[in-house]
Amino acid sequence: MAQPGTNGDTRRAASVRTALILASIALVFFGGIIYAQYSGEPTVGMSVLGFGVLGFLLVAIGRNLRKSERK
Repeated sequence: MAQPGTNGDTRRAASVRTALILASIALVFFGGIIYAQYSGEPTVGMSVLGFGVLGFLLVAIGRNLRKSERK
């Protein structure tokens, strides 16, 4: 149920974007873990995790900066 003053389609689009971001993060993490197992290099897995976390932070900060510029 949509809250008063908000558009249901807008909320749904935001929910879909959030779901896609979280799914892509999970895919990168699991892909890095699987690749690290096949390559035999534990540093590869840690590097993928580090880049994944860094990428998530950059996306989150960028989205917050764009929201603050709109106001």
